[in-house]
Amino acid sequence: MLCTLVTSHPYFDGSPLAPDDQLLQSALTRRGIETQVVPWEEPHAWERSDLTLLRSTWNYFEQEHYETFCAWVRATASLTTLLNPLDVVLWNADKHYLAALAKQGVPTIPTMWLPRGTYDLEPLLRATGWPKAVLKPCIGGNSYRARLLTSESIIAEQGPMGQWVVEQDLMLQPYLETITDEGEHSHVFLEGRWSHAFLKRPFQVRKTHALDEPQVFPHQGEMDLAIGVMHTVQRLFPHTYPLLYGRVDLVRDRDGYRVMEVELIEPMLHLEYGSALARLTGAIVQRMHQQVNGLLLLA
Repeated sequence: MLCTLVTSHPYFDGSPLAPDDQLLQSALTRRGIETQVVPWEEPHAWERSDLTLLRSTWNYFEQEHYETFCAWVRATASLTTLLNPLDVVLWNADKHYLAALAKQGVPTIPTMWLPRGTYDLEPLLRATGWPKAVLKPCIGGNSYRARLLTSESIIAEQGPMGQWVVEQDLMLQPYLETITDEGEHSHVFLEGRWSHAFLKRPFQVRKTHALDEPQVFPHQGEMDLAIGVMHTVQRLFPHTYPLLYGRVDLVRDRDGYRVMEVELIEPMLHLEYGSALARLTGAIVQRMHQQVNGLLLLA
């Protein structure tokens, strides 16, 4: 049985592999599963893989890669068992999923959705009443093309942003000081069940302190919110239950916790915490055995 962990060139060429990828590859090998790590950009015989896991594909959202990545996901899902599944991946790749969750009653950060076009951003920001706001693409990650805007900086920023404002859909959100002061609490789910949580720091901080994201032990109310969010996602995709992995990122404001992101494509999971590595490895092995046994029955 062959399990493929999918990465991207920036993390494959720049050895060592991402920490989660290293841990998972070693754990699967110990369980007798043949593994390989392959960048999604590489031509490859994906049909040879019994199970293909999206892991450190952390460049897919960049504008020059996104359409190619979506085409690759569609093609690969037709050749192998892709996890998470195709429809979940495509839904989660566009931040408009937050609007869908908000309609289900999930507390999200207030968002002004801006279809691609030409905007005078200064009156838009003034109309919100937000002293600071974050403008970012609806398809993005790791602070990709995100801009922190204030009434003082917005005029200077608008010129450099001009081209990509026209080229892609954007979202404008109030800047929450707690993101810098406290960080986010990232709740990890494996096989649909809560596993652990860790402190997720802003991307500019994580670039220099990659492993400095300690485990946190949230109170029950916060856990219940994260669990409720994941249940809402599962109700939207009942045929995928349970999702192999997922992460709910929460940030605190004056009214409590809100959802910052739900990561279902390639989240960092910090598998070193608790029993996460053993649980994910066991779930993958079980799914692979079930798949092989199913194929044998069909034969």
